[in-house]
Amino acid sequence: MAGLAAAACLTVAALTSCAGQNAGSGSDKSAATAPDVTAPQLLGVQDLTVAMNGVAYYRDGVSAVDDVDGPVAVEIDAGAVDLTAAGEYPVIYSAQDAAGNRVEQTATVTVVETITVDQGQDEQTEDETPEEAGGGASPGEVTQEDVDRLADEVLAKITNSGMSQREKAKAIFDYVNRHIKYVGKSDKSSWLIGAYVGLTRGRGDCYNYYACSKALLTRAGIPNVDLERVGGKSRHYWQLVNTGDGWYHFDACPHPTGYPMSGFMFTETQARTYTEQVKKARQNYYVYDYDACPVQVEGMPPEGWTPPAETPEEPVTPPEGPAVPENPAGSQEPGTENPAGSQEPGTENPAGSQEPGTENPALSQDPITGEWPGGTPTDPPPDQSGAEEVPDGDASTEQKPSEQSGEEGGQLAA
Repeated sequence: MAGLAAAACLTVAALTSCAGQNAGSGSDKSAATAPDVTAPQLLGVQDLTVAMNGVAYYRDGVSAVDDVDGPVAVEIDAGAVDLTAAGEYPVIYSAQDAAGNRVEQTATVTVVETITVDQGQDEQTEDETPEEAGGGASPGEVTQEDVDRLADEVLAKITNSGMSQREKAKAIFDYVNRHIKYVGKSDKSSWLIGAYVGLTRGRGDCYNYYACSKALLTRAGIPNVDLERVGGKSRHYWQLVNTGDGWYHFDACPHPTGYPMSGFMFTETQARTYTEQVKKARQNYYVYDYDACPVQVEGMPPEGWTPPAETPEEPVTPPEGPAVPENPAGSQEPGTENPAGSQEPGTENPAGSQEPGTENPALSQDPITGEWPGGTPTDPPPDQSGAEEVPDGDASTEQKPSEQSGEEGGQLAA
């Protein structure tokens, strides 16, 4: 009997153990197949300020991560943005994981009219005296208290206690950018003089813009770090600021003519991209001593990063049908200087009718009917309506936004 009881106990114990294992196995299986109901998280989405006719880098510093799938792609809808008109526009960022969970976040892109100037006068070998620069004051005559008093008077007019640090920084940027008239020269012996001249005389070069910004940002309680250009043929001064979400470049000085940009809180990648774009007009524009910089700027490019190349112009599509010239009595093409002949621009045969690139001057298209004597040639004349080359630094021939590099308007660069 004792043996039978022991066997019964072992049987019950085995069954109980198996039941427990089965229950645990079922629990693990249920946990493994639990549905994914959590949407990805968007990182780095923030409002942007872009110069009118400039470039908007919507994707800079933006990413998305999912708790199951890890990094996921970010989609950007900037179709409502018009970079040719000042205003505020929405940009929609979204991301979706493999389970179909989707997240959207909207940021505001503010397109602003910017001031561009001829910075050619900034290339000087010696500083002017304070009198020549318009300051009329020596370092000993301008004190920290003088500059603080002037800064406080300005801040009382352009800021209030209900504004965030970023809003105050934007108000300071707008004031300095619009209050000071760029004259290309300044006394750089002291930032106090630079700020004093900028605030009282409303004139100066990049040093005065930088010094005024420093005075106002500091009195507003916004951390800032001074930066100075390294290399190049001219000097430039600006700062980094931190309004609570990291360090960004801050440069209220107008940019060179033909290279518009908003200098309000831009990333390191944007700084290096602009430096590459403007190198023909200004070398090393936003190059500074990276090792000596005491803070890390947001949007640092990854190792091996290179600035984006400019988008090549689209080839011009020839119009359908024969083009009627402006001079139906002759064969002159607009812009030529041979009204009596039939020379096409770029040819060396004013007496004949040779089409560019052909070897048969006797074969010429009738300018009125568009017909070819003897039938249409096998290879029609090549199109000569290529885009005009844009001179460096000429604002009148500045590229349209659709021809510039980067992610602009509603189009995203590949």
